[in-house]
Amino acid sequence: MIEVAGAGKDYILNGRAVTAFDGVDLEVRRGEILSVVGPSGCGKSSLLKAIAGLEPLSRGEIRFEGRRLDGPDPRIGVVFQEARLLPWLTVRENAALAARFAAHRRPGAAGEVDDLLRRVGLEAFGDAYPSQVSGGMAQRAALARTLLQRPTAILFDEPFASLDALRRMELQIWLVRMLKEEGTAALFVTHDLDEALIMGDRIAVMTPRPGRIHRIYDAPPKDRRALEQPETLAASREFWELKQSILADLRATGGLGEAMADAHVEP
Repeated sequence: MIEVAGAGKDYILNGRAVTAFDGVDLEVRRGEILSVVGPSGCGKSSLLKAIAGLEPLSRGEIRFEGRRLDGPDPRIGVVFQEARLLPWLTVRENAALAARFAAHRRPGAAGEVDDLLRRVGLEAFGDAYPSQVSGGMAQRAALARTLLQRPTAILFDEPFASLDALRRMELQIWLVRMLKEEGTAALFVTHDLDEALIMGDRIAVMTPRPGRIHRIYDAPPKDRRALEQPETLAASREFWELKQSILADLRATGGLGEAMADAHVEP
């Protein structure tokens, strides 16, 4: 569905050329969640912005459903680290922006707003303004707004970084279920190794800058029990063994310490 071939991105920083990532070959398959994890500064967020069409590549190409991407595509949704809500609209009105544009394509779309706010735990805050809710609540509203667009694929740039641990795990599992029910493909960028394992069907490990794809792992399958009781997944032998393998990769490439499961750094 999303194909990245030979992708590289250069920046000019203080008069010097800096390569954020280079030689990246990657595929996000239809209906799968691909987690991307790596050390701080490895270019994973820059890669996401390139796939979103927000920043041009310096070399290589990106294709979506067989066609080259040269800019934003309305079929690809993006959820950033910041909520980016409009301050003069309520939480409900911010979420409903997507439904307004989608209503002519999908009858009844506007009626989904309150249901989705309930599912992300914001049913009591629909009439509040962004300045009146926490950062985590604002991010959940942004997530609802994107999901209401019903995109074919969604790119996530550490959307749960501002949430407490309990709410983060609840939304991780809820989001996996939602994406699977809708058949929506997703690229999920994170510095949190546990989150990458919980979210992803596959996990792509990036090297330090210039970021390259070091290896792609298959994650343990998530059966119904794992989605209902995520602690059983995190405690499984398969989860632990895969985590140790990825940590060994990060150690070998010099990225260990910046992509640990409990780290909280910007990509």
